[in-house]
Amino acid sequence: AITNGILSGGRAPTSSRPAEIEVGDGIVVSFLVNSKVVTGKPFTINAFFVNRSKHIRRFTVVVPNKKRPNEKAIKNISIPPSVKLQTSTELLMNGSHSNQSEPFMEEADFLRKFLEHETPDSDIVCLENNVRIGPLNPSTCESISLHFIAIKDSMHVIDLVQLVDNDTGFITNLRNVLEIYVSKCPDINKENGIVTTTNESMEIEVHG
Repeated sequence: AITNGILSGGRAPTSSRPAEIEVGDGIVVSFLVNSKVVTGKPFTINAFFVNRSKHIRRFTVVVPNKKRPNEKAIKNISIPPSVKLQTSTELLMNGSHSNQSEPFMEEADFLRKFLEHETPDSDIVCLENNVRIGPLNPSTCESISLHFIAIKDSMHVIDLVQLVDNDTGFITNLRNVLEIYVSKCPDINKENGIVTTTNESMEIEVHG
């Protein structure tokens, strides 16, 4: 159930396609992760926005990270074999390729430095924030990608995503938007260390 833009309780559907929901004058948001999630490896959650209102809408998506000292979690994180990256933005899939030579950093080193700076207390950390959407005209849609990294293998919940209306400043708190199972990073020396991929999704209505 959703009250005043807040989703309360419940497990996210496990189908790759969210169930259709009757929508009034508002925004419909769908969240989907469609790949295997393992510890220490960045993964992507796709967010799909549909404007079924009669007004042009502009939003900023914020995923707050808990920030309290958690050195033990950082030291214990198991990061897979590294891949050379040109920049951190390339890791977040937001950058563009350039013909010029740029400094590069090992993926494992970049992730460790990021986590040390963030000092996360949660087991899933969002690698980017303040993602803008719009202008979203009536009866149009837009999708964005949010990149995360999991520190601990277990069943986790993305418990808060904030949708900020750029025109009014009104903040809608989306609660318990997605439940994700995180598995341990497979041993690269084992041939049968592949886990079957599952899809998780959630659709939410935001009243305008």
